Amino acid sequence: MNTFHERLKFERTKRGMTQKEFGQILEITQSQMANIEKGINSLTVDKLVILHKKLGVDLNFLITGEYLRLDYGLDKMDFSQLKKLNADIFNELESRNN
Repeated sequence: MNTFHERLKFERTKRGMTQKEFGQILEITQSQMANIEKGINSLTVDKLVILHKKLGVDLNFLITGEYLRLDYGLDKMDFSQLKKLNADIFNELESRNN
């Protein structure tokens, strides 16, 4: 997968979606989606944002071909530290919903 349009097709097919279904999310037609996957047309930044927000598409992978690797040092934490971090995150999310 060397090109943007190949990676876009990969993201669509790994979700088991047709071009029509993917296009509906992006508010474009199936033929427009097909042309994007062929490399004839491209997506706007607004459409990329929709892919990320609605489908969780990794835009770094889509654009560069590389997955973004964030290193938070979780592999260096013991179980009690991870458990506390998880509780802190959960509490923060709960407070935002209230």
